[in-house]
Amino acid sequence: MKRASILAVAVALCAASVPADARADDGDVGRRRDVRVVQKRLFPKAGRWELGVYSGFVPNDAFINYVPVGLRLGRHFTERWEAELQVGYMFAIDSGLQSFLEEQDSDLRARARDKQQLRADVATLWSPLYGKLAAGQRRVIHFDGYLLAGAGALRTVVDPDDANKDAAKIVPEAVLGAGLRAYFTRRLSLRVEYRQVLYMRPDTQDSDDGGLSTPSELSVGIAALFGGQ
Repeated sequence: MKRASILAVAVALCAASVPADARADDGDVGRRRDVRVVQKRLFPKAGRWELGVYSGFVPNDAFINYVPVGLRLGRHFTERWEAELQVGYMFAIDSGLQSFLEEQDSDLRARARDKQQLRADVATLWSPLYGKLAAGQRRVIHFDGYLLAGAGALRTVVDPDDANKDAAKIVPEAVLGAGLRAYFTRRLSLRVEYRQVLYMRPDTQDSDDGGLSTPSELSVGIAALFGGQ
């Protein structure tokens, strides 16, 4: 009984000997664990304009290799939301498939159903991802990732092998995509982007239904921020 009493007194003395500041520090540490670290963006976009140039290729057309070249102009309303206009001209390069097929079979008439020439789209961009990567031990690369959706118009030539001068048509199109910006300075960034375009081909002389076309565009561009901050 005496041993139990002595043990209880010893425990009480140890607890009392702990400084009040130490107990307060323990509480502070507990509270600090609930605090989230929020860092200010090194490259702010809100309230600024973005002007850029781009080029790329369209890999999923069997008869024509497209090389788009164009301009982009965007307005960043917040750090996450942007509205952007993109205008591009499509340089068309014959893939050689048409000539190859016709050489194999003289009775075969292989042709592209249409040839894209010029497109203009307005899209909304949402940037939910922002971060940075260490390049070696001396440089940090800041980046943001974004998704986009929009609509626009495409000028395309129906049955491009036909001599009909009225073959060019303007058709509506929808666009979805995703991209990544990597910042060099407070103004300049490198953009890598994928766009999936959907439009209905105009009717041709041989068919009343041009069908759905789904060109995929991969591009790389340089953009500059101006105005605002």
